[in-house]
Amino acid sequence: MTTPAVGRALEVGADVPQSVALYWLYLFRDHYFRMETSAYALQFDIMTALSQLRDDLPSWRDYLTTAVY
Repeated sequence: MTTPAVGRALEVGADVPQSVALYWLYLFRDHYFRMETSAYALQFDIMTALSQLRDDLPSWRDYLTTAVY
């Protein structure tokens, strides 16, 4: 394949073999769920630390430091 032909093959909406499209779909799905899981865990850790802070527990700084680390 020549360089311009390769560029055209990478354009959005270009016809690609189904196996390539499925590969990219699986790759996106794996990365998306990995990011979603990390964001959810971070949200849970921050909400727990805020709850400890509101209850005036002295351990909230230690919890936040170790949980986020």
